[in-house]
Amino acid sequence: MSWLTRYILRIFLAGVATSPSIGGVAWSEAPPSPAIKASVAPGRAGEIDERVEALLRKMTLAEKIGQLEQSDTVANLAGNSSDEAAKEFVDRIRRGEIGSLLNEVDPTTINKLQRVAVGESRLGIPLIFGRDVIH
Repeated sequence: MSWLTRYILRIFLAGVATSPSIGGVAWSEAPPSPAIKASVAPGRAGEIDERVEALLRKMTLAEKIGQLEQSDTVANLAGNSSDEAAKEFVDRIRRGEIGSLLNEVDPTTINKLQRVAVGESRLGIPLIFGRDVIH
């Protein structure tokens, strides 16, 4: 796998590497930004790299591609908010086919979807939530 592919995957897996239990994120193949470099506790960069590499080895190609998938919340997808569409959306999260969501603002829904991603998916990778506010 090229250094660029590893770099991109690590960006999307930053949610795992920045959890309070393991500190910040570091990249060995490409120079990290000063902000990322400063967030890594001294002596922890090797441990974080090992955990990231172990997670990447466990991931299937579909799961890696899924981490690159950014979707809008199910209620905004083509105006379709049916129960069946919502169930399929949650199933995609459970299968690791969605890595981040835009425009979900309801805390109850965010918590529910995050519980699915962390507790019901094979690898437990958290979702990244964001807002698409600049056009």
